[in-house]
Amino acid sequence: MSHHPSPVEQPQLALAIFDAPDRAAAAIRALQSAGFPDDRLSVLTRHRDSTEITPEEAVALEREAEATSTSVAIGSTVGGLAGLLGGLAIFAVPGIGPLFGAGVLATTIGGAVLGAAAGERVAHFGELGLPEHRSERYQRALESDEIIVAAEARNGSEAMRAREILALHEAVEIDVQPVNQT
Repeated sequence: MSHHPSPVEQPQLALAIFDAPDRAAAAIRALQSAGFPDDRLSVLTRHRDSTEITPEEAVALEREAEATSTSVAIGSTVGGLAGLLGGLAIFAVPGIGPLFGAGVLATTIGGAVLGAAAGERVAHFGELGLPEHRSERYQRALESDEIIVAAEARNGSEAMRAREILALHEAVEIDVQPVNQT
């Protein structure tokens, strides 16, 4: 018999949409203060400085960021978001353009992009276990330059704490759902 953890014990992902970089940054700082380590926090937003960025330029920016261990190349795009989390990645999504992010959002969405056939409309929030209508909402959020912040919670009470912090910082919308454990 396999033991399935109850929803209360199960890891959950708290996802929020913000319409202002400073509110998103404040929410990330508050999550860090509440004990969420950086490796369980994520941010994803459109790279606003350049609507047209080639994959080669994205790689160059990523290398520059890695070489300097900072986000010099993209710091201006996010009103201070860049410096908050390490491991910032830049990648282009067909139909949306260049994005940058850190954490599970970047690895999941970026991984889906890399695995998609050329020209395929990648959606990808479904990869996080979101139902289709919510997945589409997050996609639209990116297209309209909103910022997505996520916190990976180990259990239900941590998820509720993350949700409260996101709400306190005026998230436009919040979803909490079990983490896909494949």
